[in-house]
Parts: sequence; structure tokens; C-alpha cells
Amino acid sequence: PDWIENGTISVQIPDEEESRAMWERIILGQPTSMYGLQYSNVENIPESMCENELYSGKLKIKNTGAVDWNRGGENPFYLSYHWLDFETKKAVVFDGERTYLPLDSIKPGQEEEFDIKILSPPQKGTYILQIDMVHEGKTWFSYQGVPPLEKYVAVNVLYSAQYNDNGTTPNEVLPGQKFETKITVTNTGYLL
Repeated sequence: PDWIENGTISVQIPDEEESRAMWERIILGQPTSMYGLQYSNVENIPESMCENELYSGKLKIKNTGAVDWNRGGENPFYLSYHWLDFETKKAVVFDGERTYLPLDSIKPGQEEEFDIKILSPPQKGTYILQIDMVHEGKTWFSYQGVPPLEKYVAVNVLYSAQYNDNGTTPNEVLPGQKFETKITVTNTGYLL
């Protein structure tokens, strides 16, 4: 992430007001952090994309924090993303497109399906897509210790393939031992 540079890690320490609120939540058996989420059912986010194209995907997100996520108001919540260069881990696009919440409000413990819009990077290369929630004008969830959802994506890579053996390949193979397996290969590149 951007906050790790030259071996130095920056840690965010809550102010007095947030510290008191955190201890109050602990005493009441509530989540310790204001911000928290859990990703599931990630679908249709391609592993290979064209340059500067808009893609969409679906995923379910559960609010595991202590605050309601509101679509409107002065500081709304959005689903967004960052693009990191795979080799350098530096941000190429930090402020990704914003995706509105599917409802006016998502309460702690509530899970909803999101239709995310993703604009691919403007140049060829290999990237890490980090899907992250943002409390606009306040903070990114990843800044609050909530790990973003990460996915490897190749942009305009001519030769690219995805392999799936559906768990049929043995974990160990002795020297000279043979085995048969079925593998599905998907062309995720751009050559026919």
C-alpha cells in the first residue's frame, strides 16, 4: 500500500474522542472499529482487460463496522478502487470510479450486492486491482486497517491464459510417476 515506503510503516492512532467511542463499543459488545466490511461472491471482474475501458462486476459486501453506510448526505459512502503497478506496487490510479450503494443505507450486520464499475488503467501492463470502500471526505476503509479486495489484472496482454484443474492435480508426484487430469484452459489474452 501507499503508506509503506522505504521500510517505514505509518500507523494511524485514534484521537481521544475515537478512543473513548472504541472502548464504549468494546464494553457494549459492539465492533471495535467504526469501519469494517467483508467481501463475498465476487463475480465477473475479468483478469484481462483492454486499456481505458469501463468494466462491471458484482460482489456482496457485509457491513461489519459500527456505523451505518449512507448513500446521501455530506459524507456519503461509495465502493471504489485503486490500481497498483504489479511490479512496483505504486499507485497508478488512486481515486477510482465511485459506485453508489445499492440502498439508501446499509446498517451494521447487513449484507448487500453491489454492481461495481471499473475503468481499466490507460496503459498496457500488469496490475493489482484493490477494491476499497470510501467514506467520502473522511477516509478510505483501507486506511482504517480494513484490507481491500485484491485481484491481479493484465491490461492488453496479448498472450494470457487461465488454467483450472478443478482440484484434480495431485499435491505430490513421485519421480517417474504418471497421472491423468482434466484441465480447462481459458484464453484471457487478445490473440485468437
